[in-house]
Amino acid sequence: MAAKIEVKLRLLEKPKGEFKCIEQYAIPRGGEPLYHVCITNDTYIVYDVVAADPKLLKEVSRLEKELYNIIVGDESLVERIGKIKDPKLRHVVERQFTGYGFLEPFFMDPDIVNVHVMVGRPAQVLHRFYGRLYTNLAFSSEEAKELAMRLAAAAGKPLSEALPLASFIEPRYEARVSLVYMSDVTMRRDMTIDIRKLPENPWTILKLIHFGTLSIEEAAFLWLMVKYKVPIIIVGELMSGKTTVAAALMALVPPESRVLTAEDTPEFRIPVKYWTRTTTREFGEYKITYFDLIKTGVRLSVDYVIVGEIRGEEAREWAHAILLGHGAVCLPGDQLVLMMVDGKVDLYEVGAVVSGVQVGKYRSVKVIALNREGRPEWVEVSGTVVKNGSNRFVRITSTGGVVHEVHEDHLVVIYKNNGLACKKAKELEPGDLLVAVKYLPPIPSGSALTSIDVFSVLKKYVNRLYVHGLSGPLKKVGAPRISKVAGVPYHRAYSWLRGSAVPAAKALELVKVNVVSREDLEGSAVTFGTRGKCKLPYRIPLSRRLGYLIGLFLARGTMRYDPGDGLPNEIVFRAKIGENSARRITRSLEEVGVRREAVRIEKTSSARGLKVVVGSKIFATLVYEVLEGRTRYGERSIPLDLALRAPEGFREGLIKGFWEGCGLVLRDGKGRFRTIAKAPNRKLAESLVVVLRSLGIDAGVKVASSGKGLNGRGNRATYVIRITRGKERFLRVMGVRGKSKDHSKVTDNGNYLLYPVEKIEVVEKDSALYDVEVPAPHMYTISGGLIVTHNTTFHAESPEAALLRLVSPPISVDPQVLKLLNVFVKTNVFERGGKRTFRHEVHIVEENITVPLFIYDPKTDKIVMNTQIENPIRAFRFIDRIVLAHRVPKEVLEREYQAMVETIKETYREALEKDPTLETPTYKELPEILYRRLEGKLRSYTHA
Repeated sequence: MAAKIEVKLRLLEKPKGEFKCIEQYAIPRGGEPLYHVCITNDTYIVYDVVAADPKLLKEVSRLEKELYNIIVGDESLVERIGKIKDPKLRHVVERQFTGYGFLEPFFMDPDIVNVHVMVGRPAQVLHRFYGRLYTNLAFSSEEAKELAMRLAAAAGKPLSEALPLASFIEPRYEARVSLVYMSDVTMRRDMTIDIRKLPENPWTILKLIHFGTLSIEEAAFLWLMVKYKVPIIIVGELMSGKTTVAAALMALVPPESRVLTAEDTPEFRIPVKYWTRTTTREFGEYKITYFDLIKTGVRLSVDYVIVGEIRGEEAREWAHAILLGHGAVCLPGDQLVLMMVDGKVDLYEVGAVVSGVQVGKYRSVKVIALNREGRPEWVEVSGTVVKNGSNRFVRITSTGGVVHEVHEDHLVVIYKNNGLACKKAKELEPGDLLVAVKYLPPIPSGSALTSIDVFSVLKKYVNRLYVHGLSGPLKKVGAPRISKVAGVPYHRAYSWLRGSAVPAAKALELVKVNVVSREDLEGSAVTFGTRGKCKLPYRIPLSRRLGYLIGLFLARGTMRYDPGDGLPNEIVFRAKIGENSARRITRSLEEVGVRREAVRIEKTSSARGLKVVVGSKIFATLVYEVLEGRTRYGERSIPLDLALRAPEGFREGLIKGFWEGCGLVLRDGKGRFRTIAKAPNRKLAESLVVVLRSLGIDAGVKVASSGKGLNGRGNRATYVIRITRGKERFLRVMGVRGKSKDHSKVTDNGNYLLYPVEKIEVVEKDSALYDVEVPAPHMYTISGGLIVTHNTTFHAESPEAALLRLVSPPISVDPQVLKLLNVFVKTNVFERGGKRTFRHEVHIVEENITVPLFIYDPKTDKIVMNTQIENPIRAFRFIDRIVLAHRVPKEVLEREYQAMVETIKETYREALEKDPTLETPTYKELPEILYRRLEGKLRSYTHA
């Protein structure tokens, strides 16, 4: 007996609650609205017309019963669906049984450029005018699996746990689909679907003019360049309209031309009759590369060879790829990068900083980048990017270096053949040499520190601080004036004259009116609270002793907290028996300013060591604030902004204190020193490496298995720091007598440190991808090991930067080749009135000098010609190549350019009168119209 099909028609219902729409519109098909769309500030809300109509909802219930009675084999489902009269209801049934479910409205909305689906999260879309938006749709694991299988089946592509990665063109809507199917490739057996829609009717040059993206004169100049086969390079950031303008320019190719396109995934649509579309083949026994396709195009005697995205490892191919603006954003959100954010230096998680920049939280971000001479310096970041991609990252372990992680497609900088080169992270091999900078560049002048003052560090507690030692200068003024200036009763002012502590807030007021001098304040002492017995000097030098205490606390110190206010009131340092460690701690405390009566020495519970207890609330709170409250064992890190601005002695003390707390310096039988330490978290370990590098000492970090720390108390220290180079300098810092040669495999080649790759591991991370862009030559450092990386997106802030980047390592394209590259289209995208706006500029490059020909004028919001250039055909020497190659006099080129300007003007005006949306003439029709009209004008010029 045949089985029945149980049907429950799923509807997109309008979300409950109120939401403010920036724009609302309907998505129709065949004149019937099928979906309502509401766009808010950050969300794309879509719901069925059916779900908002009570009458149609009743029809849905009736259809469910009718479809339930379908007998498999008795009557085909397609025929039964075709009998549904209401087109809205018919669409609901079709999308469920023969379509792509809730993806259908995204396919149908012409303003949606990209759709990104991840299980259990709201689907994201990229809207042509409003940018990236969340949606009101989330897909379960089963729903996503069903969608993935439908998409793959429609394209005839295999998809399974054995073949979980797929990229193809979906035939019905001709969209590019990339899939990561749930399998052991993803740790959580997760799934991601990314759909890049290819427009059914790409925008024509007329539509770009209509939206102000190009001017008429600019379009005419580019048309002339296309006709005479001048290479045009389109540069710009991600989603800035590069593909759109490229498609519009392809429609200016003469209709009778022979064209070959070389792509890895077919995307181009070119309206010529003799078009050969070719794609690469990466799998199977016989691979076909871009070089093979281009060579074939030459043999086929084609007029135009158009190259799409190139992701090959060769520098030449990569140069093509980045000039088209494509690349893999490389870093997971938790990757540490040494940055200066709004003036503060630290190891920051790149994801937090990039997100902060994009929401306006941070105004200035600097990283350590390589300048044109290859020297490290602090450089302002010129751009940030966030995007989604596969969640496969590569964990790179190098001999003597710091373990770090990058995206699998990130191009890693390596040292090869006496120069810098690039290689995809997933293609790295053991023995490849990673590149790191040898030294830290100085922090900008004027920011060095020699001491700290207690008021600045404890400014949030100023109302609880009291100053001692001001009675001398106050006696010179007298109680009446003090009472008047400070706004306190006479008896209170008189008590200050007699030696009572002055509230810190009042002391600062007295300094402002010159009753007390800054020098008087500098020589005072400060307590926490009126009854605080433990004093600290107002100003504390950043000495080796203070660094030693902070380093020792980071290694094995603890804090005891006041139950009343939750602030620390005691610090406990652990000391080793028999090594005079306790005495060294107490002596250091005295030199910092902590009085002996505040310090006591106790035995630990295990009797295996001693502990030095500092019962000074002000000192404990000072250390707490210096460490920015990160005092719990698993979250500690060195305050790099303070350490890198402090004198060298302070940093030496930090290292000595930390190593004394949880490190080892042992001599083996051959006289070599073993110098290792353990840290409980990655940031602390890598910040130690940064401080060591500032002292000329190199160290590596490896992730060890969890276990007991060096103090034997079960601390789960999993990051091992090992000194690799500069051991003699390190021994001097530690006060250890002896000499030790470096026996590391790390190589110093004069400009960089080279770390051999030891191990490459693929890891899964649920993270977006992040990147920062720095000016040419576009290389900056990541991790505490200061590993050099290359920007992986090509934002091309200018054609000059594009040219410089091409001739710089690791691309190193022959400068002679670049002389052929003269025309750059720089795509720009920005927000205006809550919408994404595109304005594209044309730049000409001759002899490595860039001249803007058409530029954006923000005052008029239009693209205008450079006023200093009267005649674009006469102004540039590269036009002579056109004259020689095509034997066309410049006078003819000038007339042709003017004819193109007039042709575009007339065609645009007529098209606008017939169809204000400029959907006609279509992308396929326009080339014939333009060239037919152009020929007529040129004939009239000839007769004239």
